[in-house]
Amino acid sequence: MSRKALTFTVTLPLPGRFNPVAAVRRVTADLWTLVTTWQRRAEDRRRLQSLPAHLRRDLGLTAEQIDDEVRKPFWMA
Repeated sequence: MSRKALTFTVTLPLPGRFNPVAAVRRVTADLWTLVTTWQRRAEDRRRLQSLPAHLRRDLGLTAEQIDDEVRKPFWMA
């Protein structure tokens, strides 16, 4: 499994128009989105792992493919 760097980008307004309240709101919203994305990935992987064999076959996934996906850390897409 390859390792990828975790990146997080925050966009701030142009200098001279800086609004600290807006910046904090934006960072908070970005962090919330990131955390909920991580939670969704973790839950999706738990559900995938618990699928019965016939549903796994319906998805066209092998047990090895599912194991590879389930072993990924929550921050990796």
